[in-house]
Amino acid sequence: MERDGETKNPLHTDLHRVLTLRHAVAIYVSSLLGSGIFVIPGLAARIAGPASIISWILLSLASYLFAYTFAKLSARNPESGGIYAFAREGLGRGASAATAWLFLAWAVLGAPAATVAAASYLTFVLPLNRPDVFLVAAAILIGAFGVNYLGIRFTGRVQVATVGAILAALAIAVVASAPRISPANYTPILPNGLAS
Repeated sequence: MERDGETKNPLHTDLHRVLTLRHAVAIYVSSLLGSGIFVIPGLAARIAGPASIISWILLSLASYLFAYTFAKLSARNPESGGIYAFAREGLGRGASAATAWLFLAWAVLGAPAATVAAASYLTFVLPLNRPDVFLVAAAILIGAFGVNYLGIRFTGRVQVATVGAILAALAIAVVASAPRISPANYTPILPNGLAS
């Protein structure tokens, strides 16, 4: 409520809470799994052997610490600025500007690279040539922009569906490969010594 003589800041807007916990978890899980979840584990197992399982466990624990930190920061300072706002509050405008520029660099360079990587995975199941991969990557980017344009609530729903599909595909892969599990595949645990 405004008092006499006070005017409300015209640039100030209230933060509308449209994301549910389920949406937030889906966004986090999809960020964590990324586009490499179907290929990276196989590559890691080929390089490090059974020790790669240990690294996945350690990375999962570390990611939990990051998620917990961001959840606490978001609860303490509920604004839409995300990591930029956290850096501004904790480290000042210089750090927040650097954070914003790094995020922009990721959006301009990293997101297209990730979509090309994701599209290239389709070459394992579809006869795609290089130009086709780039067309699929462009379609993924355009689709992502379209989803975001339709609003944060819709984006959250799409993330929930996407994570559900990824987890279902992973569950199918685990069940399909279960008959091939053998204790002999896990020895030695460190095939390359500590370099594994």
